[in-house]
Amino acid sequence: MEGLGRVVIGSAVGGLLGAAAFFAVEAQSTKAMDAPAFPSFAALSAGKDCRIVLDFPDGDFCGTTVAADGVRGWYYGQNKSSGLTQRYDFTVFANTDEGVKKIPVRFLNPGTAKRFYMQMGVWSGKQSSHGKESPFEDWLKPSR
Repeated sequence: MEGLGRVVIGSAVGGLLGAAAFFAVEAQSTKAMDAPAFPSFAALSAGKDCRIVLDFPDGDFCGTTVAADGVRGWYYGQNKSSGLTQRYDFTVFANTDEGVKKIPVRFLNPGTAKRFYMQMGVWSGKQSSHGKESPFEDWLKPSR
């Protein structure tokens, strides 16, 4: 019975160390769950560098908050070259606090453009339209 005190103290210290390790790992897991659904994108909008974050329930399109279910439509324009630079243009039409808004987005990297194309479809639940002109321009006109 003489060594029983050491066993009790050792068990208590071991339990505290185990609990500390558990809560440290749990805190890191919570931070990972707070991360956006997809990695953010570096893009250009209105000629300025910006970031696009596709997250639930709301995403951030270069400073414009858009709900995933608020996307009315989006399309991928023709690839365009300007000098040595290839451009990949997308246009998103979404419900915002100010009504339906047209958000132009440009990528200079084909890999980023392809990733945006794939993840935008998953995030919004809508497939892209293709072409030179937007099939959604009528949504910007005031209703009569």
